Amino acid sequence: MARNSLLSRLRKAWSIGDQLQDVKDISINDLPAELEDYPKLQIKHSTYIPERWLHHKRSHTSWICLHGCMVVKLNPHNHKQGSFWVCSKKCDMVYAAKATSSTSTHLNKIHILFKKEDD
Repeated sequence: MARNSLLSRLRKAWSIGDQLQDVKDISINDLPAELEDYPKLQIKHSTYIPERWLHHKRSHTSWICLHGCMVVKLNPHNHKQGSFWVCSKKCDMVYAAKATSSTSTHLNKIHILFKKEDD
């Protein structure tokens, strides 16, 4: 799918789940050169981008990443303001990424999802 088509779909998406679905296939190679031109996720009046679009040495391996996405919050000047986890189950919940306890509790209580023994 052409990048412009993906960007226009992203602008029309409302739920976090819809927005994550729209950006999941955008590779780092398809992104504009400047961070300010990246497609943005709009969540509760804040702006985020998927963390995978930034150059990190290792990806997150927690079981919670199976049910959501790690994102980076941006201020109005496109400076990073921290990492967060957003639920992809269309409930529009955002949690600080410092620990997985809150996200695990959310997945357990709201979605009845639990960590498997082999995760």
